[in-house]
Amino acid sequence: MVREKEVVGSQCGWQTAGQGTGVGPGSRGGAQNGPPDGKHIAFVSEREGHSFIAIYDFDGESIRYMAPSVDKDSMPRWSPDGKWIVFVRVAGTEQKLPLIPVRPKPWSLWIADAATGSGRLLWSSGEKPEDSLPELSEDGSLNVAADGRLIFSSEQDGRNHLYSIAASGGTAAQLTPGDFDVEDVTLSADKTSIIYSSNQDDVDRRHFWTVGISGSSPPQALTTGETMEWSPVQTGDGRSILCLGSTATSPAMPYQVSAQGREMIARQALPSDFPSAALVTPKQVIFKSDDGLTLHGQLFSASQRQWQDSRISVHAWRADPADDAGLPLHGLLPQCIRRESVPRQPWICRVVRELPPRSYVRASLSRSPQ
Repeated sequence: MVREKEVVGSQCGWQTAGQGTGVGPGSRGGAQNGPPDGKHIAFVSEREGHSFIAIYDFDGESIRYMAPSVDKDSMPRWSPDGKWIVFVRVAGTEQKLPLIPVRPKPWSLWIADAATGSGRLLWSSGEKPEDSLPELSEDGSLNVAADGRLIFSSEQDGRNHLYSIAASGGTAAQLTPGDFDVEDVTLSADKTSIIYSSNQDDVDRRHFWTVGISGSSPPQALTTGETMEWSPVQTGDGRSILCLGSTATSPAMPYQVSAQGREMIARQALPSDFPSAALVTPKQVIFKSDDGLTLHGQLFSASQRQWQDSRISVHAWRADPADDAGLPLHGLLPQCIRRESVPRQPWICRVVRELPPRSYVRASLSRSPQ
C-alpha cells in the first residue's frame, strides 16, 4: 500500500511557495512556507508499516526520499531558504505485540538536506511514558522560526510544553515552564516569537500568551479575564491576533485581539435573540478527595429560582500520554445529592480511590431546579 498525504510546498493545490502559509492534508495548522524557488513540494508517502518524507522536483520530474528507513516519518517542515527539511520520526509498526502493557512511543526530530536527501538526528525523546509523541499537539506545534530555530512540543515533564532547538543541534530550551498545558500554537508574523493558548494562571479557561523563540525571557500574557480564546493567527503587520473566543454567556465567535482589547468580528452573525441574558457565569468550586487529590468543579446558580438538589458529574482521564487520546475512563458518573453536603460527599472520594494510578479527575457541578 502506498498513500501520499501532508503535502507541503508549491503548485500542489494546498500551498504556494513564497505566498504565505497554508494547511495540507492531515495537518492541523503546522504547515510552513515552501521553498522560495516554488519548484518543489515535500510530502509523506505511507507504506505498509512505515512511511517516507519525499520531495518532488517539478523541473526534473523526479522524487528524492529524505533519509529513508523502516521507521514512520511525518510532519515535514521546510527551512526558510528551502535547503533542508525537518520532520518527525517514530518506530515503524511492530506486528503481533500484546496489548498489555501500554508501551511508550518515543520519537525524534530529523533534519535532511533537500538537495541530497541525507539526514541526521537533531533531537530524540526519552523512553518513559511521558516522553511519548504528543500526537494531539505536535503537528500544530512543530514550526521553523527565525534563525532556523525549531519549535516543538513535548510532555516530558508531565505537561505539554513548548521547546526550541537550533537547527545545528544542541540542548533544547524549554519555553513554557510551569503547571499548565499548551494547546494552540502559531508563530508571530516576524517568526521571532510564539503565540499560544494555555490554561496558565487560569486553570478553567484558555488565554493567549507569547514567548520569544530563544526562551531568554518568560512568557507574557496577551489576554486575561472571564473570556476564552483559541486558534490564534497573527495578522501580517503584527498588530492584531485573529482567533475564536467565547464567554460563559456567549458562543464561539471570531475576534480580533489587539493592544486595545478584544473585539468581536461579524457581530451581526450572532442571532439577535441569542439568550445571553438567561445564561449565568459559573463559579469555581475546588475541593479535595480523602486521599488529597484536588478536584475542580463549576457551580451554576440563578438567584431568581429556588433550588433543591445538586448534581455532581465526575469525568476521569488517564494521565498517561501513551494512552489513546486521553479518553474517559469511567464516563459520566452522576449522583443527585443534597446541596448542603456538596463538598463532603463520600461517593466522590470513593470514585477517586477506584481510579487507576496516574489519573486526572475533572468534576463539573450543576444544580437542578425544584
